[in-house]
Amino acid sequence: MKITDYQQSRVYKWERDTNWFCQFKDQLNHEEIKYIVNRLNKVFGLTTKIHTKRANGLCHFNRSKNAIYLARYGFNWSVVLHEYAHAITKYHKPSHGDYFVSAYCSLLRYLHPDKPTYQELSASANKWNLDFVNLRYSDYDKKLKRVVIDIDKAPKPKVVVKKPKKKGVRYKEKCQELIDQHDWLKIERDDGWESELRIDDWDYDYSELNQDYFNEGSSGEYCTWSWKQAHDRALVLIDRRME
Repeated sequence: MKITDYQQSRVYKWERDTNWFCQFKDQLNHEEIKYIVNRLNKVFGLTTKIHTKRANGLCHFNRSKNAIYLARYGFNWSVVLHEYAHAITKYHKPSHGDYFVSAYCSLLRYLHPDKPTYQELSASANKWNLDFVNLRYSDYDKKLKRVVIDIDKAPKPKVVVKKPKKKGVRYKEKCQELIDQHDWLKIERDDGWESELRIDDWDYDYSELNQDYFNEGSSGEYCTWSWKQAHDRALVLIDRRME
């Protein structure tokens, strides 16, 4: 027989109606959340796992995988403790029943930075007509009473330093620089070659004096097939001028 999670919506409304509930996405980071869950696992003898990258935009506890999945909006104490309350009450039904509320209240009482008292928690829960077992004398209270989680002891997030990308030598620009320096130097892309990059560079003055300069076609010394080749060829032409 399927048991209806009869107070699920009331639990959510209760949370949103309190001062301690928040959904600031960056209140905790991944390392801190992992540290909290691992500390609680030792207290309750569990092996609950935490996933912060495969939540598909939702925060939830998966019973079959014994894992908490947190989306970015759940990177805070309220949501982490809510989901861990599911982990320590996974054998109790319904999911948001009286045992869940009691476990959640104990976690909030001892671990949440605002430290809401049992009196405050029970008063707010009663306002929303929530069922819960005795808070002050529950098994959860006994286990959490002496627990201290110093979040400053959590490992620091790894800082990934992105190395700046090395700018490749832009030979096309270097070719233009050479053209600007030598008015006789010509470096031009041959648009007649659609499937390949062909670049012709030549000594304009020399070509004017030698009418057969271009008769060798694509095998001629003025033909190059990359901007680097064109740049190197231009340097050769410049050296010849200096001889």
